[in-house]
Amino acid sequence: MTTLPSGGFQGVQAAGDEVLRKMNASELICEVLVNFGVTHVFGGHGGAIVALVDAIEAHPKLTWVYNRCEVNSAQAAMAYAKLNNRLGCVIATSGPGAGHLLSGLVDADQDRVPLICITGLKAAGTVRHSDFQDIDQASIFRMAGVGFSESVNHIHQLIPLLRNALYLATSTYRCAHLAIPIDVQLGSVTAPKLLNFRQENLSKRVLSRASDEQIRAVATVLIKERMERHHMVIFCGWRAYNLGDAIEDIADFLKVPVITSFDAKGTIDEDSPHSFGVAGIYGFVGGGSSQSVLENCDIIVGICLPDLAKALTDKSGMQVRRLIQIESDLVVGDSMRFLAVHSFESNDLACSLQMVLEAMKREKETMKLSFDDGQSNEQHHITHKSRLSILPDDLTPAKEGFCHPGVFFKTMSIFLKEDSILCADIGDNALWMASEIIAKRGQRTITSEHMGIMGFALNAGMAASCSTRGKQQVLVVCGDGGFQMSSNELATMNDHRCKNVLVVIIVNGRLGRVNNEIWGPGVRADGCSIGSPDYVKLFDAHGYPNGKHLKTTNVREIEAAIQEGWDLASKQGLSVIVVHQDPETHPIMHKISPASGVVAWETYLKGDE
Repeated sequence: MTTLPSGGFQGVQAAGDEVLRKMNASELICEVLVNFGVTHVFGGHGGAIVALVDAIEAHPKLTWVYNRCEVNSAQAAMAYAKLNNRLGCVIATSGPGAGHLLSGLVDADQDRVPLICITGLKAAGTVRHSDFQDIDQASIFRMAGVGFSESVNHIHQLIPLLRNALYLATSTYRCAHLAIPIDVQLGSVTAPKLLNFRQENLSKRVLSRASDEQIRAVATVLIKERMERHHMVIFCGWRAYNLGDAIEDIADFLKVPVITSFDAKGTIDEDSPHSFGVAGIYGFVGGGSSQSVLENCDIIVGICLPDLAKALTDKSGMQVRRLIQIESDLVVGDSMRFLAVHSFESNDLACSLQMVLEAMKREKETMKLSFDDGQSNEQHHITHKSRLSILPDDLTPAKEGFCHPGVFFKTMSIFLKEDSILCADIGDNALWMASEIIAKRGQRTITSEHMGIMGFALNAGMAASCSTRGKQQVLVVCGDGGFQMSSNELATMNDHRCKNVLVVIIVNGRLGRVNNEIWGPGVRADGCSIGSPDYVKLFDAHGYPNGKHLKTTNVREIEAAIQEGWDLASKQGLSVIVVHQDPETHPIMHKISPASGVVAWETYLKGDE
């Protein structure tokens, strides 16, 4: 598994150990960020952060990404960190610039994404009594739930507080924030010539694998629980993104289904007989098959799953399922709120899981066990009967003059490469995407999982393209409402020559998820209608011509539009397909219900008849 650079800063060493040096505080911050693997710094500009931006621009290993709004900066930095599994960085000036960051910072913290945020402050002597853009942003972020948020009140605090912030962000997968006055940014600090902020100081911890005793213990527990409880489910979170081979092998050995969080879509092949799709879409189960699996399972094997509530609890929040927890980093927080039958931690899960599989094979052979549950290998087959959406058929054909999103995304699956990056927004568009794109192992899905921020997808696509330098396909999917919240970043994407990005905008003229949800008696969900510009012309105005309006469900025409879209994206950087959807067609959001849905279990255990 790709290891996350972790802060091993040991403080300023004794004067006799190495030469001390004086350096500009902003330049020191940049040097430390580079040591932690940061390549891009996202943010907005302003007088309270100008010194740090100067240092970023001057550093040969850092790219400054000036966003049109800091709201988008925080989302892009979070997406960058989640995609690369390494520290992301966002900065902003004091006052409104800092305030704009809040939702993205909380999102990173709740999604367990390592992010460092630096905001500027007025000069230290004027803080809290200035009359312009002077707020206590450290307290605001702390009260909102950001894991670490402090103000640097004196130049002597910079190194130790920076050390603490970076260590927390990288060792616990949280967001950390420092507010630094402009005069501190301009000041000089005394630091060792060689700063010990680097990952190598903790390389033994990062690369450690589990002991043979730990391997045997988890293997024994898995076999024991599987024999005693037929309804075991493997549930993967986003940090399991490169463990797909091992997870599929373990699922095949134990003969159990696998579901993933939305941001882990692509961890395993979704056409695998073990895949039951996505669960935990924006606070609900989401998928029909995953709903049935979760409602009927006895025990969850959580692999790098930070938010266990959706896997373990009922509607009242009580733990009703047993847990075997497999983690690369067990930290205080979501991952330790619930009682586990067994917890297994290894910073080299790719190797350790293969060793667990081999240990289970030996134990099964020794004990002459069987996991067949009455079905033969030929019967061991899952069909994806229960979908998030209803596709058109002879009885319910698609309306003329519209493109059915389900058919569109099912067709899109064919054109995606094995390393494609899928950037999802929130709303009905995300449900269509989660349901009908059958992801391949190795693809990545980047979402705002906990906060569900509208407008996230385009910002994530910007971060993905900047990070990969256009070498991988980036699919951005959003609704007409979400796109309008971040469309100003098309100019930023042009500034940075973003490449290979195909933007799909689902247009239905309303806030679909709000409008289509059942909120209760007497609640109509009014006020959801929205207008749209001509998005093809909007892209043309930003230097991306020849976009496509799609108003048909004819598969051949959809295929031609998608192929043309990717061709344009590879040549000119960005392209857009505007999918005009029948407003009365919408996906199904599955939720936990009192009754058990046993159809999917019977399909899985008995085979498709």
